Amino acid sequence: MENLTHSLVGAVVADAALGQGASRRTRRVFLAVGIIASNAPDIDLLYTSITPMPVGYLLHHRGHTHTLVGLLALFGMLTPIMIAVRSLSQRDPPPLMRLCVVLGLGLGSHLALDAGNNYGVHPFFPIDNRWYYGDTIFIFEPWLWLMLGAVLMANATTAIGRALLGAGLVVLPISTVMVGLVPWESLAILAALTSLLAWALRKRSPAARAVFALIFCALFSAGMFLVSRLARAEARAELALPLPARVLDIVMTPSPGFPICWAAIVVQRDDQAGTLILRRGSLSLVPG
Repeated sequence: MENLTHSLVGAVVADAALGQGASRRTRRVFLAVGIIASNAPDIDLLYTSITPMPVGYLLHHRGHTHTLVGLLALFGMLTPIMIAVRSLSQRDPPPLMRLCVVLGLGLGSHLALDAGNNYGVHPFFPIDNRWYYGDTIFIFEPWLWLMLGAVLMANATTAIGRALLGAGLVVLPISTVMVGLVPWESLAILAALTSLLAWALRKRSPAARAVFALIFCALFSAGMFLVSRLARAEARAELALPLPARVLDIVMTPSPGFPICWAAIVVQRDDQAGTLILRRGSLSLVPG
């Protein structure tokens, strides 16, 4: 996923773990830890150039820092920094255990989100170098932007922060429509649903709103996983394969904000001719 979504998830995780009665300073520390942790695995982008492009990017990005071992190493590196920052607030130091939870969940959320798209991750390296591909969520998803952003806007403690988040909730989705990535109809549905949920959660505590947003993201991802499997089955059924050809892989990518439309890449092998066949196409789950 792109780093905006990672940051939003990290910030919402921080709000969910913050608890009641926390000071504004404590919340800032929590937000900083959540956002930094949720983006930290992408530090591998700093050394992709050690191998010439484009191989360097493909080889090193989502490499060592996107594994369980890499996350543990990042946790060990970031914890002393977090403790040092925490110690600066001697009167009201943020609770250390809660900060550690935010740090761990932020790091884990990055791996979980990246596993959802067709790039995939290989989390068990060096024990197991197999890659796992969710084929479930596009690299950015307006559904997640709006839900997470709306909760953070409601939880904001300053007028400036609320205004900036509100502007982002308007500008970013509209920009995806303007460049032709998301249809207007989908954006209208998204806006209506976000407004309804924001109204329903208006009297809840900030932590409760944050927990609800995380549950929504989990349910949305689970639903997209099921839709992805349906789209994969539809794509396989549409293939008129000659007998010698067999399917090696089907790569599915949803349209952002419009999960009934998918891009499909089918990799086949003709065993008799000893050749590979690559097919690309678009699939609608509701053709009408």
